[in-house]
Amino acid sequence: MKQIKDATPNTAIRRTLGYPRVSTREQEIAGVSLDAQAEKIGNYCRLHSLPEPILFPEVESGGEENEANRKKVAALLADVRRGDMVIVTDIDRFGRDVVFIVNNVRQIMHNGAVFVAINKGFDSRSPMAEDTLANWAVGAEQERRRIKERTEGGRKHLRVQRLLRARGAYSGRVGQLFRTRTRTPSVPHRARNHGGPMLVLSSLFQQGGRIA
Repeated sequence: MKQIKDATPNTAIRRTLGYPRVSTREQEIAGVSLDAQAEKIGNYCRLHSLPEPILFPEVESGGEENEANRKKVAALLADVRRGDMVIVTDIDRFGRDVVFIVNNVRQIMHNGAVFVAINKGFDSRSPMAEDTLANWAVGAEQERRRIKERTEGGRKHLRVQRLLRARGAYSGRVGQLFRTRTRTPSVPHRARNHGGPMLVLSSLFQQGGRIA
């Protein structure tokens, strides 16, 4: 695999661009809030004697279906120039779609800038950056799918409960719950296609460029 090399030392970094992101579900999770991410990015810059970060905070899901709504990350990517460093606290903050992550990190590198994910210790200047990035990008996308499936499964369960109550399928009797013969509609299990992201990555790297 062709590697994109960038030996830019920290002393040559002109600007740091920080991208904190949350989806609405993640805002209240400790350590993932916009403020927590911004603080971590700022601390990283001070620890490594980097310029104070310019922040592009965003509240939006990182999946492929929401890419058009992510105005802040689009503004950041349009602003990246040679000598910049783009910093996120983790790969999944940058996005949860494998093609988006790989395409845009490669573009950042091609533009002569550096990409850093603090929690993973990822730095695009490392020799194995693309291999490492590919593995983490697949993990981020698969986690997004699991979150989506759990959320949809919970919503379906609540809808079934409401339906049963509306039909009188459950009734209370002095501390006991009596159930009628009304059967709960089965919820089909959607199989996961674990091979999908890896096939996309294989195609991407064989082309050595972007996937439209």
